[in-house]
Amino acid sequence: MVEPGGRFSHLRCDKRPIVSRDHAARANYLVVWRDARNSLPAVQRFDIYGSRIGFEGGVLEPNGIAICTNVAVQTTPAVAANGSNALVVWTDYRLNTTLGRIFASRVAGDGTVLDGTGLRLCSFTSAQSTPAVAGNGREFVVALG
Repeated sequence: MVEPGGRFSHLRCDKRPIVSRDHAARANYLVVWRDARNSLPAVQRFDIYGSRIGFEGGVLEPNGIAICTNVAVQTTPAVAANGSNALVVWTDYRLNTTLGRIFASRVAGDGTVLDGTGLRLCSFTSAQSTPAVAGNGREFVVALG
């Protein structure tokens, strides 16, 4: 969550937000983070949120964009842009509470989440974590640990 003055709230979100800028001139930035705003008193729960930052530095979604709020834990987000959309990737525990899987969702330039609660990117049965993503202006490549 972005507080007045543009600061990220340290009580509800990750202290390590990840940022990507679209390749177009004067384009917005997309910042993504893991966010605990949907946690319960006895259960810490992380979701993936983002916010666009305008070219001039203004926060366009002060309460954030819910990119993935599946009831399971999501963590370690990464983001890259390709000229029309951004791709947000993360480690997701919806299929197995101890072995993470890599999921992704596209976010349009206007902040619309295009892939609901995300698409599973890898069908390996072993644990997957800490994804990274890069874009070349047209396509994306995702690496995972």
